[in-house]
Amino acid sequence: MTSQRAVKSVSFSHPASPAGGAQTERTALLSSNGNSAFYTWSSRSAPVSPGTTSPMKRTKQDRQLRISKSFASIAQAAQQQGYCLQHDSILEKNRTFYDNYMAVDWLGNGIADARRLDALRADRSVRGRARYAWDALQGWLLMLAIGILTALIAYAVMMSEVALYSLKSGYCTTPDGFFLRQSACPEGLFHYWSDHAAKQFFIYLSICLGLVFISSSLTMTTLTVFPNGKTIYMAAGSGIPEVKTILSGFVIHGYLGFRVLAVKCIGLTLAVASGLPLGKEGPFVHLACCVANVLTRFVPKFHESDAKRREALSAACAAGVAAAFGAPIGGVLFALEEVSYYFTPKVIWRSFFCSAITAIVLKSLNPHGTGKLTLLETTFSKDWHYRELPIFVLLGCFGGLFGALFCNANLAWSRHFRRHALVARHPIIEVLTVTLLATAVSYWNRFTQMGGVELVDDLLTECVEMVPSPLCPSTTSDFGPIVRALSYALFIKCVLTVITFGCRIPAGIFVPTMAVGALFGRILGISLQQLALSSPNLARLGGLCPIGGAGDCIVPGIYAMIGCAATLAGVTRMTVSLAVIMSELTGSLDFVVPFMLAILVAKWVAESIQPQGIYDLLIELNDHPYLDAKSHHYQLQNAELVDLLPSQDIMLRTAIDVTQSSTVRASQLRQQILWSREAGLDDSGFSIVKAGELVGYIALADLSLALDLLPAQQMQFKPAGHTIDQGLTDEDEFSGDMPILIDPTVTRRPHSRPPADPAAPFSDVLNEASTTRHADLTTLVDRSPLTLQCEAPLELALEMFSKLGLRYLCVLDGSEYRGTIHKRRFLRFLNDLGHRA
Repeated sequence: MTSQRAVKSVSFSHPASPAGGAQTERTALLSSNGNSAFYTWSSRSAPVSPGTTSPMKRTKQDRQLRISKSFASIAQAAQQQGYCLQHDSILEKNRTFYDNYMAVDWLGNGIADARRLDALRADRSVRGRARYAWDALQGWLLMLAIGILTALIAYAVMMSEVALYSLKSGYCTTPDGFFLRQSACPEGLFHYWSDHAAKQFFIYLSICLGLVFISSSLTMTTLTVFPNGKTIYMAAGSGIPEVKTILSGFVIHGYLGFRVLAVKCIGLTLAVASGLPLGKEGPFVHLACCVANVLTRFVPKFHESDAKRREALSAACAAGVAAAFGAPIGGVLFALEEVSYYFTPKVIWRSFFCSAITAIVLKSLNPHGTGKLTLLETTFSKDWHYRELPIFVLLGCFGGLFGALFCNANLAWSRHFRRHALVARHPIIEVLTVTLLATAVSYWNRFTQMGGVELVDDLLTECVEMVPSPLCPSTTSDFGPIVRALSYALFIKCVLTVITFGCRIPAGIFVPTMAVGALFGRILGISLQQLALSSPNLARLGGLCPIGGAGDCIVPGIYAMIGCAATLAGVTRMTVSLAVIMSELTGSLDFVVPFMLAILVAKWVAESIQPQGIYDLLIELNDHPYLDAKSHHYQLQNAELVDLLPSQDIMLRTAIDVTQSSTVRASQLRQQILWSREAGLDDSGFSIVKAGELVGYIALADLSLALDLLPAQQMQFKPAGHTIDQGLTDEDEFSGDMPILIDPTVTRRPHSRPPADPAAPFSDVLNEASTTRHADLTTLVDRSPLTLQCEAPLELALEMFSKLGLRYLCVLDGSEYRGTIHKRRFLRFLNDLGHRA
C-alpha cells in the first residue's frame, strides 16, 4: 500500500557528440498533471551510427518505473533534435514517498487519476481510443487474476491442512489414502501410531508442538521494527485489523508483500493442522490482499495510484471471503460493511466479479470433495416456526454475551500476559505453552479433538433414524452423557479461543467462534428435545411441539446453526454480510429470518457491554491509526476546533513565510524538515504564508525529496554541432544552499514550466534550467488547500477527514492563517477525548 516516488537518472546525448567529452549535470524538476518527478540529464555520446534514430535504453529495474507524460514528451522532442536517452545508474534509486503509518492523500490521488483519464479521452485517434480501451480493460484483467490466484492459494492451503491434520493420530492404510482425513477413511483402515494410549498421546503432542513451532518460527521472520520502536509480526493473526487500517488510508510497508504471502500460507497451514482452535477464514482475506498488492505492481495505473490500489484491495477482500466460505455475495457485503473505507459502485461491481471468479475456480477444484461450493451445506426436514422465535432470541443473547466477554477477556490477556517481558521478547514461548495446554485438555474429548470445521459440520447435522451418531441420543439415558460431553467441549473451546487468538501465528477467529455458538445451540436443542420427550404436555404448552408430537419436533441442528451466527455477530459485530454469509455457507435460505433476529439481538447485547468489536479493539491495542467513518463520536460536542490547533511555536516552525521574499534558502527548509521529523511530524507538511494569509501547502515528503536532489545533481546541455567548452561553467551549478522558489503567487516566467507540447524545442527547457538561479518548487505546492474557519464544528472536520480522505485541514480566522490539523493529530485528539469520557 505504498506509493513510490522514483528518482531516475538519465542522459540525453547527440550522435554527433564526440565521445569521452567532459560532462556536467543539472537536475530539472518536471510536473505532469500535478504529479512531480525528478530527472537528470547530461550530455553524453551514444554508440549509434550517424543518421539513425537514437535508441532509448533502460535497465531492468528502470523498466519497472513509469516515465511520466511530461518526460515522455520531452524525450520525444529530444529525439526529434537528434538526442538519445541513456541510463545513468549513479543517481538511480527508489524513494519511498510514504513512510510507515503516514496518511495517504486519497484526494490528490483521485484528482491525478481523473486527469490521467482526461488525457486519455482527449486523444480521439484510433490509437488513442485503443489505448483508452486497454486502460479500462486492465482493471478487469487484474480482478480476474486476483480471483484465480486467490482460489488456487485457498485450495492449496485447504488440501495441505487436511493432509496434515490426521497425521497427528496416524494414517489411512488405503491405497493413495496416506493423507486422507481420519473421518473420511473407511472404518477399520485407519492405523494409529501406537496401541498404547500414553505413547499415542505423546506422539500426538509432539507432532502438534512441532507444527506450531515451525509455524511460529516462520512468523518470527516477518518481525518488523519501526523507527519509533513499534514492532509488528506481519504474518501473525488474521490480518483483518491491519487491512482495515491500510484501506482507511494509512501505510504499513511490506504488510501486503510477497514474502508475507508465502510465510502466511505455510504458517497458516501448519497452525490449523496442529488442532488449535484457530480459523483459516480470516487470514484468507489477508492472503487475498497480498495477492492483489503483488499483482498491482504489474499494472502501472494501479501501482502508481494508491486510490486505484485501494479498489483492488477491496475486491480482494471479497474474494478472500468467497474462498473461505464459498460465499461470493457475502464476500462483497463483507468488504462493504467490515473492511472497506470507501466503496463506490464501480468497486462493488468489480468486487462482485472478482468474488464470482474465485467461487467458480474453487468449485471446479472441489476442495471439499463433495462437488459443492458451500462449506457446511445442511438440509433439515423441519422448517422453523414462529413459536421458536424466543429460542432464537435466547441464542442471540448468548452470542452477544459471549462476544462481549470474549473481546474483554482477549484484550485483558493481550495487555497483561502478552506484554510480560519474557513473553514479549520470546513470543514462541506463549505459542508452545498454549499448544501444550490445549492438546492436554482437548485430546481426551472427541468433540474438542476434532477440527473446527469438522466439529461445526457435525453439530449442524440433523439426526436420522437408524443412523447412529454420538450427537443423537437413542434413549433417554443418552441425553445426560451427551450434554455433559458437549458442555465440557463448550467450556474448553471458550477458554482456549480466548488465549489462542492473538498468538504469534497465523490465526483467524471465525470458525472457533462458530464452534462455540454451535455447541451452545446443540446443547440447548438436545435439552429441549429431552424436555419434549420427558414432559410432552409441558412442551405442547410452550408451543414447541404440536399435539401428539414427540421429541422429533425439535431439531438441535437448527439451533446450532443459529448459534453460529449469533456468536460470530457478538464477536465481530457484522450484521447484513454475516446473515448472507451464513445463508450461503449452510445453503439454508429458509432460515434467513432466524439468522437476522439472532444477529440483531447479539449485536445489541454485545454493544451494551463492549461497544467495540474484536477487530476495532485489536486496532486500538496495536495502536494502528484508524479513523472509523461509521462510528459516532458524541464527545466532539464538548470540544472546539481551536482545541486541535498546535501551539504558536509549532505553527511558526511548520510554516514558510514568503512575505519578505518569494524564495527561501534550502538550509532553512532543511532545518524545518529536521525539526518536524524530530517532533514526530513525518506525515505533516508546511503551510506557505504571505502577509498572514495562507497561499499554499507543501507536503514534507515532497519537499524533502526535492531538497535531497539539489546538492548532487547538475545538468549540461550540448546541442548538435557545439563543443564541450560552450557548456555551463561551475558557477552556474546548483548548490546545496541555493534559493528555493516556493511562493505559488509569484508570476512564473513563460519558460519556467516544462513544455506540454511534444513539438516544443527541447533546447528551451534545458536553456531555462541553465539560466535559472533558483530551484522552482512551486509545482509541488498545493495552491488550494482545503480550509475551515475556527468557528466550524468539529463534526465537520471529522466528516471531511473520513469522507474525503484528507491528510490535513488548514484553519483560518477570517482570512488569517491560524494553523494546520493533520489526520494523525486528529486521531490522537479523538482517542484522548474517548479516554477522558
